[in-house]
Amino acid sequence: MPNQSKKTFNDVKIKIKKPRSPYKECKTEKINYTLKEYEAGKLKSSSGQRVNSHKQALAIALSQSEKYCKHLKNRDDIKEENKKVDDAFNVNSEKRLSRTAVLKAIDEIKKEKNHKKQQNLKNNLVVRFIKATALNKITNPEGIAQELVDGKIV
Repeated sequence: MPNQSKKTFNDVKIKIKKPRSPYKECKTEKINYTLKEYEAGKLKSSSGQRVNSHKQALAIALSQSEKYCKHLKNRDDIKEENKKVDDAFNVNSEKRLSRTAVLKAIDEIKKEKNHKKQQNLKNNLVVRFIKATALNKITNPEGIAQELVDGKIV
C-alpha cells in the first residue's frame, strides 16, 4: 500500500466566499430555473414558439431575471453597475469593453442635461471604443459600433 500522509489543518486551504447579495442570488436562481425550462423543452418566446437556441434561452433568462429581481438591488449592486459605466467612459482603462457597459453608458449620456458634459461623455466613449478595439480588449466590436450609431453617439 502506498504511503499516504494525513492532511493537517496547515495543508488545507479554506476558501471563504464573500456573501452574495440577495439580488445576485435571485438572478442566479431565476437564470437556472429558466435554463432548466429550456432543457426540458418548455421555454417559449414572447410569440409563443418553443425556444430552440441556447443563446436565445440565455437572453430570455437574463432579461427575465433582471425584471424579476430588480426590486432586490441594494446600494452595493448599484455601485458595481456604476463602476462598469464609469469604466466605459474612462479613456485610460485597460479593461475589456462590453456591449452592456456601452448600452448603460449611452443611457447615461441621454440622461445628461448639460450639453457640454454630454458632448464630453460622447467623445470619451468613442475614444474608449477606438482604444479598446486597437488593443483587442473588446467583445463584439461590430455590435458595439452599431449601438454607438443607433444611440446617435457617432
